[in-house]
Amino acid sequence: MTTFMLSSANAHLWGGNGAGAALSLALVYGGLAQLLAGMWEFVRKNTFGALAFTSYGAFWIGVYLLLNVVKSPTSLAVYLLSWTIFTFYMWIASFQASKMLAILFTLLLVT
Repeated sequence: MTTFMLSSANAHLWGGNGAGAALSLALVYGGLAQLLAGMWEFVRKNTFGALAFTSYGAFWIGVYLLLNVVKSPTSLAVYLLSWTIFTFYMWIASFQASKMLAILFTLLLVT
């Protein structure tokens, strides 16, 4: 949902009004909720799920801060490149899990 909101705001589907809603969703749902889900996965001893949820929760909090506080296109580009590399390694690790998880990380990697 957060990816859809931010992508549609970037495509200017709502004019200038969508960016605020997308960034709010990035902080609360994409960031905080995934961070909490990662902690719950850690308690359940699911290390892959814990790593994925906490990492991508931190990703969305970082996106919020970069777009609201830093506002540097170069910083955002380097940030997204580093997360692409991380996602590539998560994609490889997902091959040891279920086929559906591997498909999910394949789709995440190409976006």
